[in-house]
Amino acid sequence: MGTFQKRSRSVSNRAVVIALQKKMSARFLSALKKAAEFVAKTQGASGVEFEVYLVDNAILPKNVLAYPWPAGFPRPETANQFIGEIFINPQYIRAEGQSVLFMLVHGFLHLRGYDHKKKNDTIAMEKEEQRLLEVVSRQAPASIIKTLA
Repeated sequence: MGTFQKRSRSVSNRAVVIALQKKMSARFLSALKKAAEFVAKTQGASGVEFEVYLVDNAILPKNVLAYPWPAGFPRPETANQFIGEIFINPQYIRAEGQSVLFMLVHGFLHLRGYDHKKKNDTIAMEKEEQRLLEVVSRQAPASIIKTLA
């Protein structure tokens, strides 16, 4: 009979990237995971986990949706605090001339409680998006920025 061991709380952030569309390269998936974890760290998150799903127009006919996880709701398979799921449609984003990196940042901020329902909320969210994008653009490897542009 095994013994119960309490897992120690991790201080690193973890992004799980899941491609629900088949045409995603390993390079793109790796760049997105690294960027997601970098964004989380840059935004001040510590010990969080979230999932990023890559979908196509058949699943999501828009650029991004984010679903924050209810506070205190358990997720026993992770020692980190699970904060939610982001659904990104690279096909739509590129067709609209948008940036996958920007949509990742936008979705992540929704998981962290940012919103754009009121003017003041929009201003705060846009300011944080801009700050994160500037830091990521300066500090993340150029190959990640280029892959997600």
